[in-house]
Parts: sequence; C-alpha cells; structure tokens
Amino acid sequence: MSESLATPAAAAEPLVVIRELHKSFLHMDRELEVLRGIDVEIHQGDIIAIVGKSGAGKSTLLQCMGTLDLPSSGVIRLGERYLVGLSSAALADIRNRMIGFVFQFHHLLPEFNALENVMMPGLIQGQPRAQIEKRALSLLSDVGLANRATHRPGELSGGEQQRVALARALVLEPKLILADEPTGNLDTATSDAIHKLFFDINEKHGTTIVVVTHNLKLAEQMPRIIRMLDGKIVDDTGKPQQPFQIDDEILHRSRALGKVAYGGFGRRTVARVVDRLLLWVVTFGVSFAVAYGFLAAGWPLDPFVDRLQDWKWIVASYLVGTTLMLAYHTVAEWRGGATFAKMLFGLRVRTESLEGCSFGAALGRNLLVFIDALLFGLVAYIGMKGSLLKQRFGDGMAQTVVVASNSLPEADDGGGAAGAALGVLLYMMLVAVWTVVMWMV
Repeated sequence: MSESLATPAAAAEPLVVIRELHKSFLHMDRELEVLRGIDVEIHQGDIIAIVGKSGAGKSTLLQCMGTLDLPSSGVIRLGERYLVGLSSAALADIRNRMIGFVFQFHHLLPEFNALENVMMPGLIQGQPRAQIEKRALSLLSDVGLANRATHRPGELSGGEQQRVALARALVLEPKLILADEPTGNLDTATSDAIHKLFFDINEKHGTTIVVVTHNLKLAEQMPRIIRMLDGKIVDDTGKPQQPFQIDDEILHRSRALGKVAYGGFGRRTVARVVDRLLLWVVTFGVSFAVAYGFLAAGWPLDPFVDRLQDWKWIVASYLVGTTLMLAYHTVAEWRGGATFAKMLFGLRVRTESLEGCSFGAALGRNLLVFIDALLFGLVAYIGMKGSLLKQRFGDGMAQTVVVASNSLPEADDGGGAAGAALGVLLYMMLVAVWTVVMWMV
C-alpha cells in the first residue's frame, strides 16, 4: 500500500472532524431521526468506504459532511472552519473551494462535451479559460478519456460518463471528494475500473476520498471501512486513538441546539390565523381614524365610498394589503424573531442553522408563503408544509424553520416584542398612506 493510502499519524490535525452529529427530518408532523450521534475523523489523504444497509444514514452523513444538508445538531469541522452556523453563502464558498462530488447519476450537461463539462466549475468561478482548459484536459487524461474530450455525454458509455464526472469533481483541486454510490449503475468490469481510478487519483493527487457504497468488494479494498447501522457508526477500522479535541463552548452550544423542537402544525396554523385577524383589526382601526380626520376637516365621504365599490380599487387594495402584511411579517421576524401571534403561541422563526433570522431569510420565507396564498388560497397559506412553492423548488429558496421558543437555549430566545412592534408600526403607517391615497386620488 502506498503512503498516500495510509492513515496519517494521530498527531496530525484531521481534515474533517464530526462530533455528536444528529439529523432529524420532520415528515407529516413526525420527527424521523436519521443520524444519531455520529463521531468520526478523516485525515488528509485518507480513502474511506462507508457501508451499511439502506436507510442506515450513509448518504445523509455524506450530505451533511459536504454542506449539502444541515445537521439538526452536532459539530462539523472542515479544515480549520466549523461549518454549523455559517451562512448559506459561506457554506457555498467552502463547498466550491474544498469539496468535489461524484453521485450515482453523473449529472453531466448533455449540450456540452466532456471537456466543457469538466471545465464548467472553473468557468462558473470565473477562472481564466485557458488555465481551466489545460487542467481539464490533464484530468481527462488521468481518467483515460483524453481521446474523448470532444464527445458529448450521449456519445459516452456509462463508465465514461462517470469518469468525466470524477474529473469534473477534481478540476478545482478540492481537498475532499465525496462519492455517493458512484458505481451503482455500472456493470462489474466498469465498476472495478472506476474503483481503481479512485486509488490512482488518491495516490497521484493526495486527495481525500470518502465513498458511500453497497459494493462490499470495493469496500474491502479500502484501507479504512466505516460501518453504519440505524444512524450510528457501529465499526470504524481507522478510528484514531487520540481524538481531536473540540472546544467545550462549541460542544455546549451544539448540545443546547440539539434540544430545539419544531413548532407543531396546530400552533403554526392558529398563529397565522391570529396574525391575519390582528392585522385586519389594525387595518380597520387605522382606516377609521384617517377617515374620521378627513371628515373632521370637511372632506366629502362620497369619493372614498365610490372607490370601495369599484372592483379595480378592491383588487388594488387586496394586493396592497397583502404586500403590507408581507412587510409586517418580514420586519417582525427579522428584528424580533416572531410576530405578535407567534410570540403568543411560543414560536420563533430561525434559519435552518438555528441562528437569528436574517432579513433575506425572513423576506424569502414570507414571499413564498404570500405568493402561495395569492396563487393557491388559504389552504396553502396555512398548510402543513408552509409553502407549495417551497416544496416545488426546494428548501434552498427559504431556509427557515419555526421552532418552539421554550426549547431554545436560555441565552438565545430568538428576539422579543420590539421587532413585532416595529413591524406593526410600519404596517399602520403604510395602511394610513394607502387610505389617504384612496381618499384623495
């Protein structure tokens, strides 16, 4: 076995450190625990197989390690950075610079040839075309496809397509390659060739490679095998004798966040209805106050009444009212973590990393919900999934969750009434402006 395949000395700082990793999914208001306290370390130059039955949590672990999914709790350290709690932009930057992916399905772009597919990550990053083309050609040569560079994916065999995908994963020189069932759709001979390629790449480039596989023949060739069962690691042939020490403060926060509970469907639904009722009351109150002021000043009532009976003004008022409700929810959740109704029912809005809700996250979340309400009606507005559009296009559109405030860490209650009050004040001012417009225009 070459030196690049050997596990580094325990004294060397690991490339990946995972501690107390848990991952749960909320399905039909039921919490499903997929990862149950994973501890693992991976050193630079390691080549590792993760094996286990379907449903053991192998792919979920790989996705959390690769920042494609966020854990429910626990610590992930890649290089010198702790990943949990970072913004989506920061995670994307780390993912692009340090991690390459190879999946069961190659996901090559059919309209581009092999060379262009390998070049694509570098072109997206804005690297000079000549520089990235030179590296892509070198990698295609490494994977045995130098003479197929101008062929499109449809002109390549399954094994060749997967070789192109591996070259693409390597083009930005990542420190870590994560491969999820990379030979699951290939025949035995082609699978063996891809397996050998992993070892060649590891030996030539020193790239750390982690492969999730059901192929025990491949796994047995690896210098280190991690076996998983029911969301836990039950065997690790390369577990270090002296584990890397994680700062106690980081572990403490991770454990506290692990106790955070999602807000139940009933409470979320009632909170939304109460929010609507509250804003309707505020709308009528502000409109009445403005109308009283105009009447006291001697303005005639007839123009205002006429507009209330004009369908164009009715539609315009509905759209304006919806926009103003969006503004209230966004400001309240951004500045205080909750609207008044959510506070009343013990709920807080957080990002999926359970940090405070940013303006962008609050706006994205509420835009989806309000567009749903306009397109699909009240059922979508208060629905269990929160957003039909979010289901259609993915959680990346608005990475937020609604959690029970009493489950948050003591020093992190998610905000207070000041944010909700600011949202209501903004809402009242804008309602007053619209009422004046209806009266005077």
